[in-house]
Amino acid sequence: MAEQNFCTNCGQEIGEGARFCANCGSPADGNHGNVGTENLIGIIPGVSRKKGLFKSETFNILVTEKRMIFTLVTNEIMKEQATQLKGQGFLARLQGAASGEYITRRYHDIPPEQALKESPGNFSIDIAEVKKVKTKTGMSNPDNVHDSDGKLEIHTLREKFSFVLPAHSQVAAKMAFKNVGLS
Repeated sequence: MAEQNFCTNCGQEIGEGARFCANCGSPADGNHGNVGTENLIGIIPGVSRKKGLFKSETFNILVTEKRMIFTLVTNEIMKEQATQLKGQGFLARLQGAASGEYITRRYHDIPPEQALKESPGNFSIDIAEVKKVKTKTGMSNPDNVHDSDGKLEIHTLREKFSFVLPAHSQVAAKMAFKNVGLS
């Protein structure tokens, strides 16, 4: 019988081989992962912002102790995820695609600088440049689980960034920002 692992931060069950909790973004082993010269504190999946009247762009935010790296979810990355999920059953494919687990897992084993250079649309914000981070959670159901999208605002010394914060990423965002002193 396989041993079950649970997050030491939120109590959510952690899948075998996972390095981070899918619920709150905390490291599965209770320690921050050291990837290259920056420590990966957490990943905030699937934040989006409007790019035009009918278009938007989606990012995963890699939070290190030095910066936030915004990695664009491109069509190529979505195709890679579909290929990875292809051999799995329907329910597993549906759950995997919905959670974006494959897409975020890719960033656990590459240096943050490589993630930043992966796409021309990627960018970073130094933590030292951040004046304030505001998260506004979506509505909660009777079990106090957020079931609608919220908002994320990042105020830097030069500009303000606004994103839609999906319900499944709200706990991860709060934990990652708390762990770098931005809560």
